[in-house]
Amino acid sequence: MPSITARETRPIQASIRDVHDDRPDFGERWNQAALEDERLLRQEIERERHEIERKLHEMEPASQDLDIERLQSSLLFKRRRLFTLRAKRAPITRVSDDVLALIFEYSADDLRPYFSEMGRKSLPCQVGYSHVCRRWRRVAWQTPYLWSRFDIDSERTLRYAEEMLSEHDPVSFGVTIQRPCSSPLSEDPLLRSICTFVSAQSYRLWHLQVDMCDHGIEDLFTGAAYDFPVLRSLLITTDCVGCCFEDQRPWRGDGIAHAPLLDRMEFYTLNLPRDFQSFPTVTRLSLASEYGCSADDFAGFLRAFPGLQALHAQNVYDFMEHLPDGLITAKPVHLPNLKTLSATGVRMELLDALAAVIDLCHLEHLDLKGQHSLDLGPWIADGGPVQFLRVLDSVTTLIIYPTDLGNQIVECLEESSSDTWPLLPRLHTLSVRMRSYPERRAAVELWEELVCLLPTMISARRKSTCPIVRLRIPSLLTHDQRKPLEGLVLLENSDLHS
Repeated sequence: MPSITARETRPIQASIRDVHDDRPDFGERWNQAALEDERLLRQEIERERHEIERKLHEMEPASQDLDIERLQSSLLFKRRRLFTLRAKRAPITRVSDDVLALIFEYSADDLRPYFSEMGRKSLPCQVGYSHVCRRWRRVAWQTPYLWSRFDIDSERTLRYAEEMLSEHDPVSFGVTIQRPCSSPLSEDPLLRSICTFVSAQSYRLWHLQVDMCDHGIEDLFTGAAYDFPVLRSLLITTDCVGCCFEDQRPWRGDGIAHAPLLDRMEFYTLNLPRDFQSFPTVTRLSLASEYGCSADDFAGFLRAFPGLQALHAQNVYDFMEHLPDGLITAKPVHLPNLKTLSATGVRMELLDALAAVIDLCHLEHLDLKGQHSLDLGPWIADGGPVQFLRVLDSVTTLIIYPTDLGNQIVECLEESSSDTWPLLPRLHTLSVRMRSYPERRAAVELWEELVCLLPTMISARRKSTCPIVRLRIPSLLTHDQRKPLEGLVLLENSDLHS
């Protein structure tokens, strides 16, 4: 048998380095906490590794070729076994199956053919989950949500959804319909096919997302009076840039004849009509990128959701001319169940107007994410924060960011502490959140200013009849910055990217 050459030993040596790689060791503390069977296996691997290295240096006898291959095979086998033993102690193994299924659901992709007219598509992430290990495969296949959401944007994806539904026959499923601005229903065969599909499957649709222009949405929903007995969430996105139907009126909720379980609705870039159809079962509503929306239109639209419990408004702007003396013509909106209000990039003047027409006496959770500084200057100068917070007597949890608005609110809370009736008298939890570490100079200055304001405000509130009990703040707070707060309030770390 010929002797092993230097070139032939390279794969063997590479394999040895791979076997002895530090990456699967999980750290020294992990190795020290290993069980007895894992430690013994590590000792065997170390002995065989040294034996292979010794034989590699003794390349003279050709008969040792088989010994090296045998040792290498044994070493790789034991390495896989060691990795399996270590994996059983990984933190993810302590997560229960139901929580693991929720994690899978959170990041699940809509299903579509692996190959489409546009070429090869990436596999849905739930397919990757099902190939990690035996347990993940079992949990993934036992979670119907992962295999019952479809993305339809062509004839091929429509046929794929129909075939999958026919083969697996799920009790309920979700669908995302994407159709660019096109011809009317009578001239668009794909849109007619989609309408037929939704009409035939409406009895088991639990989630419906539509991404079309205004006239496409109007054609989809007004073509028939759909009965959605299990529909729980509806998401509408409109984008009429370049739409040839400029006179098309916005969708007003027509076409949904029956949806007793509809709980969540989201609208993006939708013109808010005042005469929107009433949906009393909806408790969660999200609005984003609503441009040119007046306070009257906004209030009139919210009147369609009398059972609303949580409202999230993002980038809602009032480009209408202000009425004289702040006059608002909208009738008061009664939302007795509204407990949570989250505002991101919303003009505070619009929130002031809404506070005048919406009954916020039951609001408990207020989340004010970074507003634009250019828009806040006049509002802050006119005492806007005090006027806005004055009507929120029932708020118990306040979430702010280190911005001009957040710092101004902290100052207002401190100044009102000596009043007979301070601002936010029932506030007991203040949460400071950040999307990332402050890097720009302006962001750093705002963060440092907020850190200086917090101890003074909390101390002042503690002396009043309305103390703040809990402060949630990012963990980047240094020891010196945390020290003035100790003893004044219960400190908790908040997620940096909450």
